[in-house]
Amino acid sequence: MNNNNTPLLIASFWCSVIAGCGGGTETTETKPPEKTSFTLDITCDHHVLWGAPTLSEEVIPVCHNDYLIAYDVNAKIPRFTSHEVTVNEALNYVDRENNFSADPLLPSTVVQATSSDYSYTGYDRGHMVPWGDTGILQDALDTNVYSNVAPMLAAFNRGVWLKLENEIRAHSRDFGADLYVITGAISDAGIDKTDTVIGDNVEVPKGFYKIIIDRDSDKVGAYFIEQSTESNELSTFSISIDELESQSGINFMPLLSPEQEARYETSAAGFFE
Repeated sequence: MNNNNTPLLIASFWCSVIAGCGGGTETTETKPPEKTSFTLDITCDHHVLWGAPTLSEEVIPVCHNDYLIAYDVNAKIPRFTSHEVTVNEALNYVDRENNFSADPLLPSTVVQATSSDYSYTGYDRGHMVPWGDTGILQDALDTNVYSNVAPMLAAFNRGVWLKLENEIRAHSRDFGADLYVITGAISDAGIDKTDTVIGDNVEVPKGFYKIIIDRDSDKVGAYFIEQSTESNELSTFSISIDELESQSGINFMPLLSPEQEARYETSAAGFFE
């Protein structure tokens, strides 16, 4: 894969205007445009399953060696990421480093968050693709870019979110399973950028989600956890992918057949239960 490929974005837009007459006087009723749909055009389709996701907001796709990012330029956070956790990666944890930098694969014209945006805010630089899911140092360092993090309350990031990350790696190790994981952020008002911000308008999401896919066992589960939670019990945060798609505005697996959608996307049973 060539990481120097320029990310592209294909957008499709449609709307309708209906005219009518009433009371002998011609009136025109204009319907609001339907929600725009953006389909990611990516060069790293090995990081996704069942088609490139479609979104209700415009993002820049970035293909890293170990993962895909859909970067929200306005919010200065990743809207979602997708990556694989192999057994080998789960077994070979790399000691953590905390040096963060701008993502060199984003266009130079894109403004990214910086360390000063997070300083003295009470928020961690919370990973979407975890450092510990990579297995080798270079790929681990590649996760410490500002396109792969979002503001997380320290208690959340180091508590229930870390627990979810650890459970995913433990499942891979214990069951010899290679997993696909989709991770992302949801704002308080859907796609409305009126949420809390820190620093220079870096969006603070309402909560975060993970979709976990084990193709070998045909098992799929999803979790959405709000930052304000005080619970550490993962089973209370399981959610159906259908509901998660409704909240996030993302069709995560657009090439699923109707039968696969019914099997994978309607259950809220969770992955570890």
